[in-house]
Amino acid sequence: MRPDGTAKNSFPSGHTATAFMNATFLHREYGHVNPLYSILGYTMSTYTGISRSLNNRHWLSDILAGAGIGILSADLSYLIVDNLYKNKGDFFSDFKVQTELEKPSFLSIKIGQAFYMDMTSFEKIGLEGALEGAYFFNRRWGLGCEIGFMHIPFEEESLEDISLDQLSPNQIPYLDIQSLGFASFMTNGYYSKFLGSKLIIQGKVSAGLGVGVGGKVNLITKGPGTSQSSTEILLMEYSLNRTCVVGTGVSTTMMVAPSIGLSLYADYKYANPKVNIWYKNRDVSNESSHLSLSSLSCGIRFVSFFSSP
Repeated sequence: MRPDGTAKNSFPSGHTATAFMNATFLHREYGHVNPLYSILGYTMSTYTGISRSLNNRHWLSDILAGAGIGILSADLSYLIVDNLYKNKGDFFSDFKVQTELEKPSFLSIKIGQAFYMDMTSFEKIGLEGALEGAYFFNRRWGLGCEIGFMHIPFEEESLEDISLDQLSPNQIPYLDIQSLGFASFMTNGYYSKFLGSKLIIQGKVSAGLGVGVGGKVNLITKGPGTSQSSTEILLMEYSLNRTCVVGTGVSTTMMVAPSIGLSLYADYKYANPKVNIWYKNRDVSNESSHLSLSSLSCGIRFVSFFSSP
């Protein structure tokens, strides 16, 4: 079922598969002329995938599967043709990343799943997307920046143990908190190490600014065995001030071409923004307090390396 409930044909994302297939063909045919062709192709295909989620037409798993199908379809086509015509082709010829990249400077797009977590538990799974780039001074050390956004939905919290006079006995109250969004603008320091002929491991430390997107907190009621809300009461609104963010991360990149890699990454960020709360009940005073936010994100990253002078 699609997220918007319109049809049962959500998996996989055909738009994303077609976009990544075309981006891979563009990279193979013109990437050796100018890396900008590859960067723009994969940038637009990633935008296509993200837009399918923002339009509420596909789940994250649909988008990731579509991207994989598109890339593998193009690569498989080249492999079949190369074998038929006894031609190894540009991407299936043997290469060593150490000789192709003197400095692993890169531009990348990443998408993954994100969690806000405390000391004991994870919140509901959300979505993260980011643009990231770095300039390396040598093979090991580099500086870069990252612009990212996380969208974290919250689970409804049951208030069964609380009795409210305005509710009938067969109604159950829930606390519904609107999704929390958090944008970050980070400066990163990188350490890179080549392993084997096609594997690169990178670690980073990050510091920057974060901006939170607030929302509303509603009290909703549901009857037993039903999913439809019978009552919705606005309790409060909240917003997050701009704050400092620190973090760290690690990624493992497999080179699929002399200048293109596919990474698995894990990033951790910490922030302590000030939260402003406005209660709709005028008898309760508004308040402000600091909220400790620890986030963990994991996913895939499409990387385009370029030779820096």
